[in-house]
Amino acid sequence: MDHRSYFRHGRNYITKNSVKALVLGLGISGTSAASFLKKKGYEVVGVDDKLAPQKIADLSAFSLLVLSPGISPDHPLCERARVAGIPIKGEAQIALEHIKAPCIGVTGTNGKTTVVQMLEHCFNACGKKARAVGNIGTPLTSCVDAKEILIVELSSYQLETLHAKVFDVGIILNIAEDHLDRYSSVEDYARAKAHLQNCIKEGGLFFVHHDIDPAYLSHDYQTYQGGNLEAVRLICLSFGIEEGDFFQTVSSFSKPAHRLEFVSEIAGVRYYNDSKATNVAAVMHALEIMQKKVILLLGGQDKGISFHPLNKHTETISKVIVFGEAREKIANALQDYQVTQVETMQQATEAAMALAKTGDTVLFSPGCASFDAFQNYEKRGEEFKRLIRRRTK
Repeated sequence: MDHRSYFRHGRNYITKNSVKALVLGLGISGTSAASFLKKKGYEVVGVDDKLAPQKIADLSAFSLLVLSPGISPDHPLCERARVAGIPIKGEAQIALEHIKAPCIGVTGTNGKTTVVQMLEHCFNACGKKARAVGNIGTPLTSCVDAKEILIVELSSYQLETLHAKVFDVGIILNIAEDHLDRYSSVEDYARAKAHLQNCIKEGGLFFVHHDIDPAYLSHDYQTYQGGNLEAVRLICLSFGIEEGDFFQTVSSFSKPAHRLEFVSEIAGVRYYNDSKATNVAAVMHALEIMQKKVILLLGGQDKGISFHPLNKHTETISKVIVFGEAREKIANALQDYQVTQVETMQQATEAAMALAKTGDTVLFSPGCASFDAFQNYEKRGEEFKRLIRRRTK
């Protein structure tokens, strides 16, 4: 290298005169990444992923391409960047290259948010400062200077572009069919989740639920049985929290909204909001917990998942109401039930209220993404609750 000033990013040395980054995707993560890079001295260009191929004709001026989590590495700009030899990194990767705080990585198809929030609660209650970040809603690039323990919720999308060995402890909670609108097979999706094993520090701990196929695993790992509570217990103990203290603190944890959340009882009918159930495995979990006949509301944006497994729950499901983009696909898959098709979630809710009789339970557990009609599952769940509660006024 000559006398010029250089910035180091992974293995790439970039001259001060050519530090220009392209951030693809302008959501929460992309905006945070852009702000972080500007502080690091980059000239930053942010662009919406759908407009990017037309707006960015020439990549030669850029030294780095940063992907927001929802954008596939197969995006046309990524292909062009690879050909041009431009490094491609995710928002989480550029943050974790700089974070010095202890980090815990949590992934899985279902239960991630509950686990990271439960961990945050237990750690802080036991005197260990911790913060839940990542896919839960706080971009990692906003936490670079953190001093507390970072409990990082990781989606498969984030893991695709994550290569730093930064996690003191990592855990895979479960792997079930999901996101097949993005992945070519369940195997590809599982490999994306299992990539967490490549991001564990030397000497770090890696826990994997015993149901996960070991064919996806090569790193040293410990298996465990049980659900979210056991996962949290293992991680707490690995950070020196006494078992007695763990059980005392976890008992005061309140689970997040939109997860089998009781909404109201109206005229002897009980209504539950499970909007966080964005895949069939989550719906089946809810049905197993309910253990009673339910009127099930399903629908939203299709993720390429099969709904046929729900035919096994004839003892639990009495009627099905389907809505949204995926309604015809779901109706065709559920031949064993009385299925009502409507266009919108509001119509589905109103249909359920009309069908329900005293003693019935209505379960809103969509099994689909919300993006055909809502910004996220939280907005969808809040709207369901609003529709139910307005009947009580």
